[in-house]
Parts: sequence; C-alpha cells; structure tokens
Amino acid sequence: MLPEYRGHGIGRALLRAVERAARERGCVKLTLEVQENNQRARSVYAAAGFAQAEYGASGGALFCSKRLDGEAAAAAATAVAVERTRPGR
Repeated sequence: MLPEYRGHGIGRALLRAVERAARERGCVKLTLEVQENNQRARSVYAAAGFAQAEYGASGGALFCSKRLDGEAAAAAATAVAVERTRPGR
C-alpha cells in the first residue's frame, strides 16, 4: 500500500471484504503471503485472525513458489489467495 494511504483502515476493510466474499462463496480458508520483515502488515493480519499455518506436531507451513513465465518476480508485500471447497468434501 502506498505510504500516504497507510493507517487509514483500508487494509482492514479489504480483509473484511475478502473474508465476506469468501464465506458467501463457500470457501473454507483464506491464505495470504507476507514478507517476514513486514511487521506492519503482519500486525494487521494477526489482528484480523490470521496466524502461521501449523500442521499438528509437524510444525508450521512453508510457502513455496515457482515462476513459469520466465520473468523476474516482482517484489510484492502481500498476496491473498482463496481456497474453495471441492465438491464432495
């Protein structure tokens, strides 16, 4: 988010809107990515109920990606992904 728009509740409002839309569509989980050193964003996400994914005794989740288009990855602060339920689950 551009610095002049930080601290106005826009991020919190966007997270609420994404959650509302996901629930309306029957989604079961929201997943996001944030840079480890982005404490401001991490605080916003924690306040919204996000936490590092854990899989029982085996520990936390690690997000991995692989670029397929050959272009250099852009420096992105966050990405939000929505996991939808699958039929029969």
